Amino acid sequence: MNHLLKTYYKCWTYTIDNDSMGGLNPQTFYFNLSYDSYLKDNELDNFVENRKNPVTLYEHKFDKVCPDISQSQTLNSNGLVVDGIKKINRYYSLSDRTITYDCHFNNDTVALFEFLDDNAIVKVDIKNHIVQLGSLEIRKTHVLDGEGDYKICLTKYYNKFIIDVYSSSKHIQMIYYHDSNGGVGDGVVNYGRGGTMCHDYYAFDVQGSPYEIRSIKIESRQADVVFYGDSITEPESYFPAATFDYSWTRLMTRKMNNRAVVSGRGGTNVPEIMYRIGNELPYLGAKYCIITIGTNGGNTEANLSALIEYVLSLNITPILNHIPCYSHCGDAESYKARNFQIDGIRAKYDIKGVDFDKATSLNGDGQQIDLNTMWKENYGGTSIYYHHPNTVGALRMLNQSLLDIPEVYEYTKTLL
Repeated sequence: MNHLLKTYYKCWTYTIDNDSMGGLNPQTFYFNLSYDSYLKDNELDNFVENRKNPVTLYEHKFDKVCPDISQSQTLNSNGLVVDGIKKINRYYSLSDRTITYDCHFNNDTVALFEFLDDNAIVKVDIKNHIVQLGSLEIRKTHVLDGEGDYKICLTKYYNKFIIDVYSSSKHIQMIYYHDSNGGVGDGVVNYGRGGTMCHDYYAFDVQGSPYEIRSIKIESRQADVVFYGDSITEPESYFPAATFDYSWTRLMTRKMNNRAVVSGRGGTNVPEIMYRIGNELPYLGAKYCIITIGTNGGNTEANLSALIEYVLSLNITPILNHIPCYSHCGDAESYKARNFQIDGIRAKYDIKGVDFDKATSLNGDGQQIDLNTMWKENYGGTSIYYHHPNTVGALRMLNQSLLDIPEVYEYTKTLL
């Protein structure tokens, strides 16, 4: 490669999208921060290298066929030949994780790194020196300097998505924030703009001639507490970036001295949590597993029992929460039946849980939803939902957890 003598120092880019504002006053700016530099630049943020107590969730070296890729595989001296889309059949939703691809690119390579079911593609175009996320910023960089070996690291950190591209002596980093709307319709408090949620399955593809991948590695970090749930446990999917740190998972994980990690995924139920929990939880070294699930159905006694028994089999203490009070299209009662069922599972296995229904109810008794604790989602007509906690609900949920599971906070405090 032709390595330039010039160093590229930090370049901060702020972009405000004023189109289709609809008269709203945005609480936050959509922005991305990107810069490139030689690795010798001490100011360079090396998120992957600096992750505390990293753990490997998955690793494969392409000196042999990968059993977790169902598509046809051709190997050569440089690794797996990427001549079409390849999907890694392992499901992830952890809020803190990185996939690293060690690649050999040709002069005309256009490599695509995807997250299936999320419609987000990272494009690496060697000939035109471009790194791009979806339809967002096109970043030209001299890090992409012809045929050779490259390392591509794609990191999800809560509402941040970080792209790192390394050559032998240079590095570019691009950071995007997922900035959501709060509510829907007249419940919107922020004109947000999405980056990527990095859901589900990793995949990679090519435009034009093939390239090679020598290895893939998926990493997270050691966590003493792991949260599981649906969209309620995934506040980055609905919280504005300006207030994201005041969402309930972030309030609780910070109170746990950041010794916790979250695996939330919108729309999921108990069987769908089981798809991913085996790929994540056994590797993290957790003492506690905090579960909030039930608004999407599937909460049968058999399903919940299987989930709790799996957590117990790992010698991890499960905590099964009541789901918050919610209202779907005028239905403000069904959470009571689901929480009654959760009480039965708690009694069956003698486990604890946080009563989030008390935290989000008018009188603190779990009987009637306090609409002030939820984002309003108005989809038109009678389709008005209140089921995602806002900053008011989040603080009440934190305070309820301090009452219901103080031992978790004590445990993470003693580890400092």
